[in-house]
This record gives sequence, C-alpha cells and structure tokens, in this order.
Amino acid sequence: MSSWRPVSLCVTVLALCLASLAQAVAAEPRFVPRGAEVLDTTTGLTWARCGVGQHWRAGAGCVGAAEKMSFAEAQIQANLNWRLPTADELTTLRTATGHTRANGAVHYMDEEAFPPSAEESSYWSSSGVTPIDGVAVTFFDEHPAFVTNRLELYAVRLVRRKAP
Repeated sequence: MSSWRPVSLCVTVLALCLASLAQAVAAEPRFVPRGAEVLDTTTGLTWARCGVGQHWRAGAGCVGAAEKMSFAEAQIQANLNWRLPTADELTTLRTATGHTRANGAVHYMDEEAFPPSAEESSYWSSSGVTPIDGVAVTFFDEHPAFVTNRLELYAVRLVRRKAP
C-alpha cells in the first residue's frame, strides 16, 4: 500500500498542474484589442475595430458613422493590407449570447473589442450567391448570415491575416 503513495502524489500534482494550465488557457481572451485593430487568437485574423467610415479613438471608441454601401462599393474598400471577409469569417465575431442594449436591441458581439455603433447595421461579406445576390452578416439578430441583393446598403468591417 505504501508503494502507491508516490504514484498517488504524482497523479495529484499532475492533476493540479493540468487544472492550472486549463485556467490559464481559459483566462486568455479570444479577442485582443490593439488600438484600432483586434486580433482574434482563435482564427489568427486581425480585424478593423470599427466599420469603414469610423475611426478609433482611445477612450471614446469608434467615432463617426459607419458608411453603408452596396456590395460593389464594399469590395472597393479592400487594399494591400485589408480585405472584405467571407461570411464564415465574419460570423466568427458573433458571441453565443447577446448583450441587450438600451434601445432593446440584442447585440451578439464582444462589445469591449468591437463597440457597437449608435445605429446597428448588417455587414457585407465577400461571399456571393448569384450575380445579383450576396451574403451579409448581422450582429443584432439570432440568425447571423442572410442572402440579400447586392444593391442593398450595409456596413463594412475589414480583415487581414495575422503576420507570419
């Protein structure tokens, strides 16, 4: 019986170490704000913290109004560093539970990383369905992605891959 004590002690120490490691991993936030950008530690994507037309101001959040534009106008916003995200990428920003806003709207997004705009809007993705239909993603409804006419006007949030 006494020969099991060292094994039992090792198992106990190992269990405590694994529990500590699990807590450390759980404590790491998924979205890490870095000024005007947010790193998603799960996907490796870097997101613009504000919609196109807004700019980040420390202490104030996203300042200005997010521009609403057609699908074609949204695609033009991409440049050497930033691009329009796919619908699958954009839906990774949604949280499982929503935050009820003062106006009663429910916002399904990490509000510390991505402060909500005064006026809620859906966001264009680069995903297309047909030559006249695209996919937009909403953060204030239980159903995240929906097919819509490419002439409709929605906001744009740009993304880029994490630097190697």
